[in-house]
Amino acid sequence: MTEWVRTFLIGEPGRDQLLRAVEESHRSWMAAHALVAGGRVQREEGVEWAYVPGERPEVSIPFLRFSRPEEQLNPILQHCRALPMLAQVGCWSLREHKRSDDLGPLLAARGFEWGWQPHWMSRDLRDAGLDQPVPANVRVELVRDKASHHHALASARPRHLWHFTALLDGRSVGNSVLWATTGPLGVAGIFDVGVYPDARRQGVAKAVTRAALQHARELGCQHALLNSTEEGEPLYRSLGFSSLVYGQTWWLHRDRIVSEPPTEMQVRFAEAVGLGNVSALRALSTQGDASLLREPLACGLTPPSSRSAPSIRSASSGSWPRGCRPTSSRRGTSAGRTMCARCLPAHPNWQADARVVEGLRRCTRRYGATTSSWRAGCWLPTPIWTCRTASSTARHSAGRGIWSGKTSPG
Repeated sequence: MTEWVRTFLIGEPGRDQLLRAVEESHRSWMAAHALVAGGRVQREEGVEWAYVPGERPEVSIPFLRFSRPEEQLNPILQHCRALPMLAQVGCWSLREHKRSDDLGPLLAARGFEWGWQPHWMSRDLRDAGLDQPVPANVRVELVRDKASHHHALASARPRHLWHFTALLDGRSVGNSVLWATTGPLGVAGIFDVGVYPDARRQGVAKAVTRAALQHARELGCQHALLNSTEEGEPLYRSLGFSSLVYGQTWWLHRDRIVSEPPTEMQVRFAEAVGLGNVSALRALSTQGDASLLREPLACGLTPPSSRSAPSIRSASSGSWPRGCRPTSSRRGTSAGRTMCARCLPAHPNWQADARVVEGLRRCTRRYGATTSSWRAGCWLPTPIWTCRTASSTARHSAGRGIWSGKTSPG
């Protein structure tokens, strides 16, 4: 019997190659989990999605590239709403994709909410630094529990998954998973790194992650990828990882899945607001459905106030209502632009919420915007907004006729 030979991405890959490897690794990871759980992977109008059954059934749509959103996204959502007890639908994207800035408004118009930003990081496994000593009271082992979910994937042939557990003083306190893809874009994907809170800051996370990286190197893999939260970045940088690209997730939760889907008119209106499409808003104004201005959008965002904008026509030059609560969202865009804030349903005490204000300040400091930038950004009638400076934001918004010039109270 011929032994299966693994091949990997080798040499000095360019950025585009690594981004394609990110997609291949994450897409195959999602598909494998769906299939081993008894779910399925399906392609609908050129878009792949994976259904994972279980206690909290979910659908994952990795790395969206909608060229025809109505033809591609709407049929998938119809399938999702027919699945029993579906908990959520998650969509993933890389910021590098063309039209990635358009995805948010298209999804929000159909009920999705902005989610977290995966930070994709990479490491060359040929570089030094992997062979560091493990703390004396820490031991890392391969998991051989046949009842585990990962065991089914680890038992498949050819093998792609290795599950590691970390023991602190003999107690299992952490784990990591190596998912190795093969071929011209084959890389070591590091997933599910976690440590119990009472065992943190004792070298456990480093040890269990390093074990996965060492095993990947032994397999012949030359490059490793992972996606990190903000809290995990210092750990991965200390292990030799560097930033590759930020992504974006969006989530459609169960309450929106089981509720009445937005009408075609509501979707068109929300898309026009989200994309800042003034001509589309003007076209909608001739249809005279003022109820669009009184009801929250499908994603929960508040449309222009019916008190200040009695008809759709005024939405093309109206303002966001006072009382909308701003919240930070560490989004970021290319060319150093910054997403300052997005508006959520009204909250009477938002001015007193110090966490919201501090979150916005952290967001703007991280991406180089000014305090006045996020003050302006909070009052733009769009779910998301990017800016270089406060003045350019004001000029750009006023020039497109979608900002009234109001300032944030306080």
